[in-house]
Amino acid sequence: MTSKNELRREIKSILSNLSLSDHKKNSSLVSENLLEFLRQISKSQFPNSIPTFGFYAPINNEADIFAAKQVQEKSFSLAFPYGASGDMSFRICSPENLEESDVFGVTILSPRATDKIVLPEVLVIPGLAFSRDGHRLGRGKGYYDRYLESFSGIKVGVCYEEQMRSEVPCDEHDQMMDYVVTQNEVYDCKVLK
Repeated sequence: MTSKNELRREIKSILSNLSLSDHKKNSSLVSENLLEFLRQISKSQFPNSIPTFGFYAPINNEADIFAAKQVQEKSFSLAFPYGASGDMSFRICSPENLEESDVFGVTILSPRATDKIVLPEVLVIPGLAFSRDGHRLGRGKGYYDRYLESFSGIKVGVCYEEQMRSEVPCDEHDQMMDYVVTQNEVYDCKVLK
């Protein structure tokens, strides 16, 4: 099996070779599939409440989950990751109120330190690669894996179909996804576990 670093290089090369129009088209489709899937989860899992969904603000070549522009829903509230001292928390914030920050060691859009900390019921998680059975390859810093160790909600990975692999190298501490959403489909990873 390919090592994590080899797979990271391979996926980064694939993503950097996608044209801007392919990124936009794929992001729009991913965003639409994700929104429809989250509406289904909201109705089926949280019929009498408004759940909090933990999102991410895309960096580099990650799928832009806001490309469909309809993510501002009334059926769920949004929280975004905030990092401090090597740990990650989620804070309530709307996408338009995110601010540029380097709290994760790279420049991202992030909530403010004063925004309310919450425990999302559903996390939407980026990754460099995913397998159909829910393994995830992140960027190597371990923020999500550490956060997910004590997370009991629904974990939804997001990527382009080009980032899906039959196998993804993993370690004992790596956390599995329940679902993975791409521009082509929604993979139910729990069926394959």
